[in-house]
Amino acid sequence: MVNFHPKLSHLTEHQVDNLIERYYKGESIKTLIDEYRINVIPSNFVSILPNLVDQDTFCPYCENINMERKRVSRNALNSPEKNFVQTANIIQMRIIAHVGNA
Repeated sequence: MVNFHPKLSHLTEHQVDNLIERYYKGESIKTLIDEYRINVIPSNFVSILPNLVDQDTFCPYCENINMERKRVSRNALNSPEKNFVQTANIIQMRIIAHVGNA
């Protein structure tokens, strides 16, 4: 079982997956908050979503612990600058993991 943010703890894993999918497909945040009864302001919505787990990258300091990264907002997904920073962070995570495992 996945541990969710306390504001999502009343939802099942399936409900959270649907919530995330609907959010990234462009549904209104207010609609999602109301329907799923989440006590959060729209500007903080993405911050309570569970992190993305990188199945291919492990923490260089821990044994068998996958690296995670925070989710980005829909607006950030469409921003070339944000995508570059996100890609750079993923590359940096992989370099650190590779050097740490060498």
